[in-house]
Amino acid sequence: MDKKIKKHDIKLGYWQVNFEENLLISDTETVVLLPKVALAIEFFVNHPNSTITFDELNSALWPNEVVGDNSIYNLIGQVRKVLGDNASAPKYIETISKKGYKLIAKVEQQTSPSPHSQPVEEKTQPRINFNNRYVVISGILSLVLIIFAIFFSTTAPQKSLTPQFNLAEQYTALASLHARKPYKEDKLKAIEFYEKVIALSNNDEVPHIEVAYLNIALMALIPSEQALFFQKAERALNFAVNIEETPDTELLKAHLRWINDASTLPALMETYEHLSKHNLLISSQIYFSHALFVSGYIKDAIELQQAILDECSTCVELYRKLANSHIVQMNYTKAAKLFNQFHTLNQYKEGDAVKLAPQGTLDVTSLRYLSQYVTKHSPHVTTVNQLNELTLFYLNAGAFEKAISINTHRDESTDSSFFSLYTFAALAGAQRDFERSLKLFALRQALYSQQTQFAIPVALTHWLLGNNQKALAVLENKQIFVTLTANIDLLKQYPQYTTFFAALLNSLGHREKATDLLTRIKENLTANEQLSASQTMDLALVEAQLNQPSASLDAIEAAISKGWVTDFSLHWWRFEDNPFLRVLKQNKRFNSLIDDYYQMLASTD
Repeated sequence: MDKKIKKHDIKLGYWQVNFEENLLISDTETVVLLPKVALAIEFFVNHPNSTITFDELNSALWPNEVVGDNSIYNLIGQVRKVLGDNASAPKYIETISKKGYKLIAKVEQQTSPSPHSQPVEEKTQPRINFNNRYVVISGILSLVLIIFAIFFSTTAPQKSLTPQFNLAEQYTALASLHARKPYKEDKLKAIEFYEKVIALSNNDEVPHIEVAYLNIALMALIPSEQALFFQKAERALNFAVNIEETPDTELLKAHLRWINDASTLPALMETYEHLSKHNLLISSQIYFSHALFVSGYIKDAIELQQAILDECSTCVELYRKLANSHIVQMNYTKAAKLFNQFHTLNQYKEGDAVKLAPQGTLDVTSLRYLSQYVTKHSPHVTTVNQLNELTLFYLNAGAFEKAISINTHRDESTDSSFFSLYTFAALAGAQRDFERSLKLFALRQALYSQQTQFAIPVALTHWLLGNNQKALAVLENKQIFVTLTANIDLLKQYPQYTTFFAALLNSLGHREKATDLLTRIKENLTANEQLSASQTMDLALVEAQLNQPSASLDAIEAAISKGWVTDFSLHWWRFEDNPFLRVLKQNKRFNSLIDDYYQMLASTD
């Protein structure tokens, strides 16, 4: 490749680059570069107009480790940001599809050691003719001016030649870094940095808007101080409005009204729709997507969250928000990938059982790890969602009394989020109070009626209680039965729900249709060369419905040996109460397998 440029100032397009001090300098500003960004720019400068592959960037910038493509994407994004470049119309870094990147800006090596000193040309001094009086007079005047210059330069204050960077910009960058992370410590640190920005320049409404949204986030992260953080959010909004009313301040007003009164959601949605044509702040969009999510508009939340992520690939918290949205839609594969990306960007050194419990396919190995973690580290639960997650974790581990005890003081009447309602329903199911489960699921369906899948647990619990016609009516009302039985892809994706529809058909006397449906599910499952633990249990449920008790018991035994455990994040009954296995209830082998199952759970402690 090209010859390496020495580490002194070079001209790169609009910028002068000082690699010794990691500076970008223009006529109007000086930018301090992060070390990795400076290294990346230097590497490109040393190889102008050459296509740099991902492997070459990895080797040059992370010499002792192999990083994922996202690390490189993020770094290139930072390089473009500081240079003022645009990926769609590049002037500095061009993306070479499926290969890498190329520096296309002109690189010029400077002859001066500093951007503040002028180049000196070496010339042969002409002989002065002292017979020329004008030359002599000119020389004397020059000497006087030099003496005066020397005198004043030694007595007047020295002006620093060190380039001054924009401190407010640096604080803003640090604030944004912390604001995009999910934990209260990060949010509080972000507020500290934004307050520094405000102290330096109090004529910008944006830092005040960011502080308002951070305080809204802290309302959920520190529930005991909700009123205080709401007041702080209002105060920050007032400061922002006093500086300038913008689309972001208008949306923030609507958001705060919605927090006070959930019935104003249509007004918030209308406000966002009206303002979305403007270039809204990332925070404004993120928190509106959260309002959609908690209000049950999951598909709309996913669409908006994905659009934001396309614009802000380093918004760490957004990966988890989008993953949670996909979990509600039962898109578990997408959710798992997003959670992995969230953990990578968040650089977890150690797992947290409270946060990890609902993330990914549950089996006895992960349950054992989580149990050991919880035993060793008393979980620090600060939010309602964490309490819900920990409750489901204890139910999964068979620690039913523990799950019940940590919820003793909860007031169900004041917590109607769909996650909390589900958790309460699962608790009731673990206590075999399925009538209560039904009431809680029905309340969730009524509050979040736009979520079709919330009707399924209502129908399933009706069937579990023997209310077959009511179960069918719920499904017909939402057209779920027609949709699922006509869609082979859905059959493959949700075998247990499809098994339920078949079981319901059978209980209503439609045995041929039920058998046909179950046979199709079985074919889908057995088409796999190697079934997972959960797929093996799905097969056991199908065999039981097909009245094949021996095959069902074999599959149950195989599933348990593979590490299968009941996942209360999906179901709300103990293993022995599984309604699909009623035909095995009096079977001695089945009861022996139940004992084996709980012994396996006990070994996870």
